[in-house]
Amino acid sequence: MKFCSIFLIAVFLSACSSDDSPEKVAETFMKAGYNKDIDTVIDLMYIPKEDVPEGIDMKAMLKSKLGAALEASLESAERNGGLDKIETAPIQYTNDDKTKGTVDVTVVFKDKTKLNKKLILIKDNGKWFIEMD
Repeated sequence: MKFCSIFLIAVFLSACSSDDSPEKVAETFMKAGYNKDIDTVIDLMYIPKEDVPEGIDMKAMLKSKLGAALEASLESAERNGGLDKIETAPIQYTNDDKTKGTVDVTVVFKDKTKLNKKLILIKDNGKWFIEMD
C-alpha cells in the first residue's frame, strides 16, 4: 500500500511539473501565436522588470505591436491548410545552472508543410519564458 501511494504521488508530481517544462512552454507559445491568442503569447514572453519604463502598460503596448505579426502567422497557417501540430525537441541548455536554453520547434501544417524555429527560453522565478531577441 505504501509503495502504491508513493508511486501515485510521483506520477502526479511528474504530470504537474511537465506543464511548465521548457518544451511545453515553447509548444504553448507557438500554438498561441498561430491561434492569435495574444494574451498567452505575451504571458509567456520574458520581459525583465528593469526593461519596463515606469508608468508604461507593457502588455497593452505589446498587444498593439504583436497584433499584425500574429495575423500574418494565422494567414500563413491558413495558406498551408491550417495548423496540424507543434513538435518540440528536448531543451539544449546554454548555461550551467540550466536556467537558459534553446528548444527546436517544428510547426507542421495540415498540407504537411513544415517550418522550423529555434526558441530561446529562460527560467525566471521557477517558470520558463520565451526570450525575445
